[in-house]
Amino acid sequence: MSPIFSGIPEVELDALAAFCQLKRLEKGGILFRENDPYHGFYIVRSGVLKIFRSSPEGKEQVLRLAGAGESFAEAPMGDKRSYPATVQAEKPAEVVLVPVDAFRNHMMRNPQLALSILASMSNQLHHLVTLIDDLTLKNVEARFALYLIRLGGKVPPDKGQSLEIPVTWQVLASHLGCTGESLSRLLRLLKHRGTLRVEGRTITILDPESLVAMGEL
Repeated sequence: MSPIFSGIPEVELDALAAFCQLKRLEKGGILFRENDPYHGFYIVRSGVLKIFRSSPEGKEQVLRLAGAGESFAEAPMGDKRSYPATVQAEKPAEVVLVPVDAFRNHMMRNPQLALSILASMSNQLHHLVTLIDDLTLKNVEARFALYLIRLGGKVPPDKGQSLEIPVTWQVLASHLGCTGESLSRLLRLLKHRGTLRVEGRTITILDPESLVAMGEL
C-alpha cells in the first residue's frame, strides 16, 4: 500500500479502489507529457518511472525517479491545471491512476485523505528544494555521493553494501545535472580511489567514510 493511504479506513480504501484504473507501460512508454490535461495522480505499483522536464533545445532535467509504492502528480489537483512534467517508464511498469474528480468527492467526506495529500505534496516539495540545493550548491562528486547514500537509506552506509542503480547511467547523469561523460570519469576516479566497486549498474561501497565526506554530510 502507498504511504499516502496510511491511516485510511479499509471501507474507504475499497471505495477508492472501485474507481482507480490500472495502467501498464512498456520500457520507454510515456504515461503523460508536460502540459497534457490533468486527469489525476498516480501510484507506482511496480517498475521505475522517470519524471522530467525538457528545454526547448531538448535537454532533459530529471526531477525524480519514482518506484513502487510512491505517488506523484498530486500538485495540480487543486486547480486541475495541466501536468507540469513528462513521465516515462525506465523499465516495464504498472501504475494506478486515481481520477481527480472521484478522489475530490471522497476527500470532501474524509478529511484524512486531504491531510494525506498535503503530507505527500509537502514531501515532494522538500524533495524539489533538496534537488535545487544539490544542483546549485554542491559539485558532481557530492551530488553522486548523496544519491548513493539516499539510495542505500543509511548514514553512513555499510561497508560492502551493494546498490542497484535502477536507471541507465545517462538518466542518472541527467538527474545529477551532469553529462554522461562526467559521470563516467567520476566512476573511474572513485574506483581508482577504492571508494566503490562498479559491476554493470551494481555499485558496492568499499569506503563508506569517504563517501560521506564526499557528500559533505
